[in-house]
Amino acid sequence: MGGQMILGAAFRALGAFPSGWRMPAAERDPRREPQVLVRAAKIAEKAGFDYLYFGDWLSTGPELEASSPHLLARVDPLSAVAYLAASTRRIGLLTSINTTYSEVYTVARQTASIDLLSGGRLGLNLHVGANAPAAANYGKDVEWDRLNAYDRAAEFVDALRLLWDSWDDDAFVTDAAAGRLVDPSGLHPSDYVGRFVQTAGPLNALRPVQGAVPLTHTGTSPRAHELVATRGNVAIADFDGAAEAFDYRSGLRAAALAAGRDESDLPRLVIPVLPVVAETAEAAQRLADELLHLVVPGSRVRLPGLLIGDGRGVAARLEQWFGSGAVDGFQILSAWMPQQLEAFAELVVPELQARGVVRSEYAGRTLREHLGLRHPLSVYAPG
Repeated sequence: MGGQMILGAAFRALGAFPSGWRMPAAERDPRREPQVLVRAAKIAEKAGFDYLYFGDWLSTGPELEASSPHLLARVDPLSAVAYLAASTRRIGLLTSINTTYSEVYTVARQTASIDLLSGGRLGLNLHVGANAPAAANYGKDVEWDRLNAYDRAAEFVDALRLLWDSWDDDAFVTDAAAGRLVDPSGLHPSDYVGRFVQTAGPLNALRPVQGAVPLTHTGTSPRAHELVATRGNVAIADFDGAAEAFDYRSGLRAAALAAGRDESDLPRLVIPVLPVVAETAEAAQRLADELLHLVVPGSRVRLPGLLIGDGRGVAARLEQWFGSGAVDGFQILSAWMPQQLEAFAELVVPELQARGVVRSEYAGRTLREHLGLRHPLSVYAPG
């Protein structure tokens, strides 16, 4: 496969490995998350990552301590990317919202605003679905939410894009001499009436710098596949082997073409990997063994894309998947912070750059440019 590998970093202040926070010098205090956020962003930006990813979870409980300690308490992802907009310059900031428990006008306004504040570096990951604790937190019926989640998500995205296009890019003429600030014809009603989502519009925020904030979605179900094929830009999905990923990516692109999308605007596939990296393969294996030893006995631990090795070995594995056409890139999970993010940045990224699959410096300024996506026309554009 030609082109450049997409490289994202998933942020988890307490690490992605359940026992990562127990490693020497690991971050383990959620009250230090502001400092960890800035440190991670600077490491990833210096290494040229395309984006930092912030997932979300809408409930908590002590049962998460052994399996997913990073979910116990964390900064809201929209707040996190807004906080980082001022302390970063080039890296994309990929936040998350749950379409089941969010209001579309509020999300449209927040995301358009953060895209402006960050200079066009925002991305939006769509969480779709429901679980009982989250439904209870929002006073919702979890069974109804589960049944209708993807239908609501599709309407949510359609309404979101209408709201983003409320203002034309050139609607503010700012003619001080004539006392004319706006061209009224450049403001559109952007009303949307669906079964699950209704909004009148127009939006009281400028059109995003990127035209539309890039949309990602996690999952491999048929409905997840459909949502990305028809409306998304990046699928983030976990696969055990390259052949399975290749088939999914091919099917995703074919479905997007069948839905009428242009060849230049087909969705990308990014898979999460959890590398444990050290100067030598033997040292990396010792770290992995220690991590496993520190897992609470009896815990149910899921480790997607676990890779253990030195920089050259991990880079070779990633290049193999990318070169086969199975994936467009990878989302890196750091076993603990900040050491393992630093290890990947210092040991793996230079190897990928030397192989020509990752650029040595940023070529664009927006997340759309980093991902190789074109700037979209407004739905109100003539023709």
